[in-house]
Amino acid sequence: MKLALTLIFASALSVLGQALAQPRSAPGPNPLNTGDSQQQAAQQERIYEQQQREAAAAQALALQVALAQQAEQNRLNQYAIEQQRLADQARSEADAAKVQATYMQKQAEEAQKQADELEDEAERYRTFFIPKDPWRNFEGNKLFVKTPGWLEFQGKVLEVQKGGIRVEGGYGESFQVIDTNKEFFVANFPYPVADGESIGLGHDIHAMVAHDAGVCTLRNNYATEQGTAQTITMAGVSRTTEAATVMGGSHTVRKLDYGTPCERPDDVPKEVVISDLKPVEKEQVTAAKLRASEMQQQADRVAQLAYTAKTKAIEQAKLADEAYQKATEAERKAAEEKEKKQQALAAMELKVLRLNQDQAAKGDPYGLLRMGERYRDGDGVPKDLAKARDYFSKAAAAGEPSAADELSKLDQSTNAPAKP
Repeated sequence: MKLALTLIFASALSVLGQALAQPRSAPGPNPLNTGDSQQQAAQQERIYEQQQREAAAAQALALQVALAQQAEQNRLNQYAIEQQRLADQARSEADAAKVQATYMQKQAEEAQKQADELEDEAERYRTFFIPKDPWRNFEGNKLFVKTPGWLEFQGKVLEVQKGGIRVEGGYGESFQVIDTNKEFFVANFPYPVADGESIGLGHDIHAMVAHDAGVCTLRNNYATEQGTAQTITMAGVSRTTEAATVMGGSHTVRKLDYGTPCERPDDVPKEVVISDLKPVEKEQVTAAKLRASEMQQQADRVAQLAYTAKTKAIEQAKLADEAYQKATEAERKAAEEKEKKQQALAAMELKVLRLNQDQAAKGDPYGLLRMGERYRDGDGVPKDLAKARDYFSKAAAAGEPSAADELSKLDQSTNAPAKP
């Protein structure tokens, strides 16, 4: 295309220079001319000069059109190149984002699988874990402490009383996160502890359980130097105990009842108990408790990692989709610019063809020459050697110097013997 435009420019400049600089070739004087003949010669000379001016104007217009079309073509080419570059870049980014999204999705799936496995393992530990004193006498019944109503507790002993212990800590379902900033009372706690000691922590984590027994009110009746007589009302039953508490007021706290440790009932199958806490098994049980807690915490962490990875994978996939959309849009714009470029080129070629046709119709030598070349080469018109020969002949008769050579070449090519 650049070569074609260059040829147009060269031809336009050459013909324009010839039209403006070449001296007009009017017929020489004839002594036999009469006055009428002189007038006819003058008229022909004026017609010839008018044709020369029109030819020069036509060539100047052709050059102007060609230069403008070349500038527009260059702009469209640069725009199309930039759009294609953007499309390639967006496509590359989209491919990279898609690979990253796939990798993140795989990581998320692996993390989720690991979290599920850890959760299953923690669940197994919870299932087979046996708290301390698995069988208790509670309100006249022998109960297994892994049945509903039993709560795990832990914390710091605030005060040891005759009927139980005041504790600051937390309680809740077994193996569940519990609030550690509550005060509550554990009735019938059977083990020796001192104020300030911790229970249900360390090796005893998850081991301490007691039954939910409602609430109790701790109230000071009077104070002495030796201590205070305190009434503890538990589930509607009042009982007076001695406790070394400060004097004044009362408050209600949650009550748990440890019950009385007892043996497994004879009529209960052993498999229901799962296992007994024999001395030789205590270390294994302690390790199982700690392992269950660690597995649960690790499962929670991995599950969070899986969720984060999955979220990132979704975001990365969204970025990949957006990049693909940008690439598609850039390719669409590049295709539009290519279509505009082709349309502009076709319009330019049609405009030049119309100009050559108008010039030839007016008898312009260059216009006749160009139409001959067009029909010879099939350039913008159907290839027709007979019409090409006719236009070359007319151009030569109109004074176009190169027309005779083109006509001679055409005759030689059409009359040349076929190659074996």
